[in-house]
Amino acid sequence: MIRHYSLSETPSLAISIYNKMRVSENVQVDNYTFPFVFRACANFLANEKGREVHGVVIRIGNDWDKFVRSSLLNFYTVTGEINDARRVFDESEIKDVVLWNTIIMGYARAGRDLEAFEVFKEMIGLRDIRPNEGTLLGLILACLVSKEIKLGKEIHGHVVKEMGFTTYVKIGAALIDFYAKCGQLGDARKVFEGMPEKNIVVWNSMISGYSLKGSPCQAIDIFREMVVLNVRVDRFTISSVLSACAQVGALDLGNWVRQFAESNKIWDVFVGTSLIDMYAKCGFISMAREVFDQMPQRSVATWNVMLSGYASHGQAQHALNLFFEMEKSGPRPDSVTFLAILNACAHVGLVEDGNRFFKIMLKHWKIVPKVEHYGCMVDLLGRAGLLREAKELIMTMQIEPNVIVWGALLSACSIHGNVEIGEWAAHHVLNLDPTDGGSYVLLSNVYAAAHRFDGVKSVRKLMAEREVWKPPGCSLIEVGGIVHEFVAANRTHPRSEEIYLVLNELSRTLKMAGYVPMFAVNEEC
Repeated sequence: MIRHYSLSETPSLAISIYNKMRVSENVQVDNYTFPFVFRACANFLANEKGREVHGVVIRIGNDWDKFVRSSLLNFYTVTGEINDARRVFDESEIKDVVLWNTIIMGYARAGRDLEAFEVFKEMIGLRDIRPNEGTLLGLILACLVSKEIKLGKEIHGHVVKEMGFTTYVKIGAALIDFYAKCGQLGDARKVFEGMPEKNIVVWNSMISGYSLKGSPCQAIDIFREMVVLNVRVDRFTISSVLSACAQVGALDLGNWVRQFAESNKIWDVFVGTSLIDMYAKCGFISMAREVFDQMPQRSVATWNVMLSGYASHGQAQHALNLFFEMEKSGPRPDSVTFLAILNACAHVGLVEDGNRFFKIMLKHWKIVPKVEHYGCMVDLLGRAGLLREAKELIMTMQIEPNVIVWGALLSACSIHGNVEIGEWAAHHVLNLDPTDGGSYVLLSNVYAAAHRFDGVKSVRKLMAEREVWKPPGCSLIEVGGIVHEFVAANRTHPRSEEIYLVLNELSRTLKMAGYVPMFAVNEEC
């Protein structure tokens, strides 16, 4: 029973049965009991209970058993107690490859990649221990955490040349995930194409990699290939494809994916949340709310996605009403919830409401503001023209402001033409990221709004000297099930001649109506 529940979605029941077993006079725990109890504690993140069970293991002398010790080590690594895990590892007289792999994976999960590599170096120095698939999975994860692309490629080469793991599906999926999340989509695709056998995890890794790294059309192509080949699709596949549809505004395809998921009974909170996000980002906020209302169960992510949808559509009052509903009957709000609410307030200039939510976030909900929350508040104050207040907020921040915070202030200065604060904000932005072309353009707009055309010239000259350029704008639209991509000053679209004729006519009509661009400058500039 303990084993069954430790592997189920209700691991707390395994702990309850163990507690009953401990007080029973007719049965004794043994070394077969503890591995599953530790597994349950790890899955339930029951840190204190796991420590208590560890004490029992020591008292009754079962800590010598290798399976007990391995499960104990895994418990500490999964729950993030990596220092305790290391103590258990060091105290182990006999260390097999499972223990070495567990501590390497533990360090990788904890973001301590250097220690993971040090343990591996120590491991390969032993004669009787040979690295296996689990070792490599831990090392690949460590490379992903540290974004060590070169080292990851070396491990990849080691996998192929020395260890013969060319057909191991888990390693292939891990390498695809590593390359994709490090932005090396070409290398991820090479691994994917070179695998003779692919399971659902491999397909999902490739789709999510494309989707997360701004290549949604390729993610959709991979999904279509899956459907043609009759590869089994799961909730992670559906979620990643819906995310890709949201990025390109492919509503027709998103609706088809929804029907596919419903007809194949691939439906849960995870999929429903992704569908809400897709509808909101495709501009159909009413359909997003319809799905939200129909869901029998909602996670905090579901509420957050709906709140973010209202924020991006400028429907702040709907967002506030939904938050109050969440307070009454939903899950406990988290930091993402307040990020959505502050964004909603910023979009429509609800300064008082934004200030109030920013204060109760810490005071009432005990959620410490992150740099993103400060960025929202600076944006809110800046849009409302309260540039001095925004500057004061940055000066009193409990954490170091990042490019987003300074950029929000600089953007506000470009709208309101405040050169003094704009130059101050630009100085900090460009110190943090001197290659950010958008910041130079914003500073140029600050000068232009204040009719300081000498400043505009100096910024453009500085951009040329530093060889910094603003990436061209890009937009996408779905027509008849086909996604069309448009890039500024690009004529690669097959109907570009017709498009530019219409644009020129629109421009002429606007000028006749008296429209003047906000930052129009004189001829000499």
